[in-house]
Amino acid sequence: RLDAFTKVKEEIDKMVVELGKQQQDEVEHRDWCIDELNKNNRTTEAAYDEQASLEAKIADLEKDMEYLSKEINTTIDAVAEMQEQMKRASEVREAENADFQQTVTDHRLTQMILNKAHERMSQVYALMQQEPQPGAAHIETSGNHTDPGNGPARFTEYEQHAGGGRVLRMLEEVMADSKKMEDDAVFSEQDAQAAYENLMKESNSAITTYTEKISSMKGALAKDKEDH
Repeated sequence: RLDAFTKVKEEIDKMVVELGKQQQDEVEHRDWCIDELNKNNRTTEAAYDEQASLEAKIADLEKDMEYLSKEINTTIDAVAEMQEQMKRASEVREAENADFQQTVTDHRLTQMILNKAHERMSQVYALMQQEPQPGAAHIETSGNHTDPGNGPARFTEYEQHAGGGRVLRMLEEVMADSKKMEDDAVFSEQDAQAAYENLMKESNSAITTYTEKISSMKGALAKDKEDH
């Protein structure tokens, strides 16, 4: 009976050892499961974080692409508007220059005609100064410094010279006015041409800047689409 009891005890001890080992295995398995679960949770959280990050990046890219597309179109419209303004300015400048050319031509032609008239009348009045002035046909009917007489009236040499001088001065004044108007037209033309050239220079510079900006934005837009 002692041997039987001993065997039973041995079996019990063996079972205890096996149970202990099984319990240890279960504990280790439980710990492994918990660790794996934690790893899975961390992986899931990381995946969620990465997904959220990607979604945020995509949203940023879409917002950036929308902004770039709008800016590109706005800049293209600005270039088109500037080119249209340059075209209108060129048309206005061409019309102004045509008016200037006609104005100068008219004034120079007027001055040439007036100058010839002045020269001719100067010659005429010079001859009149040299020619004797005719008196009345009959001395008895001619007036003198005390008696007006009954002869025909006549201009004195002084009156002829004074009238001729007034005509010449009038022609000189008209020619001077015409020359001043021509000079004013030349000044205005030079001022308008300088303003036009400055506008063209600034507009071309702005268009160059806009073109470079458009090229840069298109490059950035293409990269955003590639990363999207």
